[in-house]
Amino acid sequence: MAKFMMTRRDILKASAGAAVVGPVGWHRTAMAQRSAGNAWLYSTAQGAGAFRSEDGGQWIETTPTGLEWFFKETVRTAAYVELSDPTRRLWLRLHPSYLEWRKEPNQAWTRWLQGRWVSPGEVPPLSDYLIRLAYLVPSDRKPVAHYEEKIGVIMHFVNELYAQSLQGSGAQMKSLPLKMKADRPAVALIRTSKPASYYNGAPRYEHNSHAHWQKLVPDIPPYVGVPQKHLILLFAETFGEEPSDVEWPGTIARGARFSKAGGVGIFSAWILRDEFCALSVPQQRQLFFDDTPIAGRTAMGWRKPDSPRFQFIEDGVGAITHEVAHALGLAHDTRQNGRDIMGQGFRQIRWNFSDPPQAAKGGSFSEDNKRMLLSSRYLASDLDVNDATPPELKVRIVDVERADRSASVTIEVHASDDRSLRAILFYSVGQDSVVGGRWLVGKEQLFTQKLAIDLPRSSEIQIDVTVTDNGGNYTTQRVSPSIR
Repeated sequence: MAKFMMTRRDILKASAGAAVVGPVGWHRTAMAQRSAGNAWLYSTAQGAGAFRSEDGGQWIETTPTGLEWFFKETVRTAAYVELSDPTRRLWLRLHPSYLEWRKEPNQAWTRWLQGRWVSPGEVPPLSDYLIRLAYLVPSDRKPVAHYEEKIGVIMHFVNELYAQSLQGSGAQMKSLPLKMKADRPAVALIRTSKPASYYNGAPRYEHNSHAHWQKLVPDIPPYVGVPQKHLILLFAETFGEEPSDVEWPGTIARGARFSKAGGVGIFSAWILRDEFCALSVPQQRQLFFDDTPIAGRTAMGWRKPDSPRFQFIEDGVGAITHEVAHALGLAHDTRQNGRDIMGQGFRQIRWNFSDPPQAAKGGSFSEDNKRMLLSSRYLASDLDVNDATPPELKVRIVDVERADRSASVTIEVHASDDRSLRAILFYSVGQDSVVGGRWLVGKEQLFTQKLAIDLPRSSEIQIDVTVTDNGGNYTTQRVSPSIR
């Protein structure tokens, strides 16, 4: 299924604009405030943001939209603390009641945000790490009956897939942490003022799901969640009812990570139709093995008209699992394409729910992607959530051997972290697949990794290397070996 990753520069552009500053309460002397802890809190119309100090004179700013920026303390006086970000040529001074800034080569300081020194316990967390569920209904559509119960049933099976795949993976895991209402998953209903055709491009329909995505994500209201600091799974009632070669016209299945805390997964709400979604887990389990033909419709995983009911359900529940994984930061893995949930294996998941489960016939995540899932604060229960500093990464190509349409690439990796490294993953961009990975231990690792790469038609290789730490932080660097 489609995915794309948001870079920090992309997110900055998307959230650009001057903040509106709100009033701040009390004042104390600078030294007394700093004695309460090295943290400075500010308020904007978008919410609260904060600066907090780490070991070694490093400071981290968490913005109201979930972005993180890193600074080095350069001066500390009785009146202010001065910070610098050389990458942006930006300087800040944190005063008892306000922040001022300057950008090189300008030497003049400009007053900007109001704020105050606080204790570290008063700094709001980046996220509560609960997955938000939402159901978007355009102005010319009506919500399906019992949508809350149905989405809850679907998510039960999504959670089962993650639990099966991650059992015995060498790290402590937890169930998908869904935001709850009473004793069932909370589902926010989003009623928009735009018709379905605005999103899906009817009557021609959008063949580019990225355009569909770009219209849906901005219409997620803040009360549901902020994509930069929450993980949001959206069921979209934006598909058409007309005949289609596959499934329904105007469908979407897409996911992307925005930050270590934020991401969005979107899937068309046809999976909530009565013929595919029951109101209880036992009933839904039976539907996974119902081979009743769905007249006039073709399931993606069947590729023939009048596809059986179970194939639509496999495609739908599997795709939701796949898109949630993209929102958690996973990449495609096509090395065992028919088996891997991040390949096409999500279309073969009914055997995961048989009695007893036959996971060997169903879908699973690759070992390399499992390590990435177990580097997520949403799934791993043994992470240091107070660690906000990402690991450092240096990579270089040391050898390339070409053979017809493939290549063997050896990469030297130097990874380090102020507390402890966790895992590393290698992804071939042109191949659109994970190609390797391993667990990491300790504060520093220097090693080489040999990777088998399928050459794209352009023969240009790009490899993304991602390293994680035991705080759930990550750093990615791209290398492009020369192929002759």
